[in-house]
Amino acid sequence: MKGVHYSPAQIEQARQIDLLSFLQSKRPAEVVRLSARTSCLKAHDSLQMSNGKWYWFSRGFGGKSAIDYLMTVEGMTFVEALEEVLGSDGTAIPVQAKQKTTKRRLLLPERNDNNDQVIRYLQGRGIHPEIIQYCIYHGLLYESKPYQNAVFIGYDPEHVPRYAAVRSTKSAYKGEATGSDKHFSFSIANPGDSGHLHLFESAIDLLSLQ
Repeated sequence: MKGVHYSPAQIEQARQIDLLSFLQSKRPAEVVRLSARTSCLKAHDSLQMSNGKWYWFSRGFGGKSAIDYLMTVEGMTFVEALEEVLGSDGTAIPVQAKQKTTKRRLLLPERNDNNDQVIRYLQGRGIHPEIIQYCIYHGLLYESKPYQNAVFIGYDPEHVPRYAAVRSTKSAYKGEATGSDKHFSFSIANPGDSGHLHLFESAIDLLSLQ
């Protein structure tokens, strides 16, 4: 790195390079495609890249450029990040290169050893204990670790998990598990009232209907 000098134009160019373009060019093995517009890191699926920006949902921060990521996440200095992006010769990399086709898959958060925190949280939100236990028993709800989030599962007609809404029990965080397909959102069938369909903004709103 010693002795490498960049012009103001090269530095400005480096600031404009988004994280996805950088990774596709320099570290393609670290990228997993989730959909036509969204990708994530293979090692950290909650760090997602879309529309030229990136955001680490489980940690609550993000940025726009590759420089932002290298300095904030990998702890590089600005000069180190600059050389990582441009290289010793200052060669530009393609911006928003075509993504490698990867089959979309649901990555569910790891299950905790128990559901105690989720149960306390939902009861505190006014959800009846029997409804909570029903969801846990039928695999519709569980507690994740290490963050103790509430994970609400949606299944396809073959009862394969295809969607997961994630709700923090300790903060305002709301999100979806990587690879979630909204066509199979969290739902509860009511065989005794099959003539009615109720739609809700969130899983907790659904569970609050009594």
